[in-house]
Amino acid sequence: MFLVSLTKSFVIKGFSFREAIVHSLSLSGQLGGHSNVLIIGLARDGHRIKVDVTKYSWAQLDTRPWGQDLPLQCPQCGTPLPWARAKQGESYVFECRFLSCGWDAKKRTRMRPPFRFAISRPDHIKMLPLGKKTGAGWLKIPVGTHHFTFTQEGTAVLEEDVEMDG
Repeated sequence: MFLVSLTKSFVIKGFSFREAIVHSLSLSGQLGGHSNVLIIGLARDGHRIKVDVTKYSWAQLDTRPWGQDLPLQCPQCGTPLPWARAKQGESYVFECRFLSCGWDAKKRTRMRPPFRFAISRPDHIKMLPLGKKTGAGWLKIPVGTHHFTFTQEGTAVLEEDVEMDG
């Protein structure tokens, strides 16, 4: 579905490639649960080449907050129960729901608090408005831009460090 939509948007409808990607992702929510999409753009200007990398990742509050997979089970107690979630600013805090998480059954006492962790909103991330659903949608994550210069021998030399597009 994604590739068919991408081809139709780019070739037939005449969208720019970036617009076609966003449009096609908006129709491909099922793809997000299984894969990220990396777009590597190249632009050449004489002996200079620009390599621009953008990652598109599916985000879903209960399974992939900010595009990061949640553990399937608690690493402390091993329970496969869903995580309790709370929002703190741009971060989400998750806590194990198993009542005995952190308990020592032999000593009948709590040895540790229930397992918790936070997932913060990464810098430079943008939620795409197309295809957005309640609690889920595609994220645009700029990975970076590199500039290379070609020598007379044809060797590519890295000109600058990574730039982040906002």
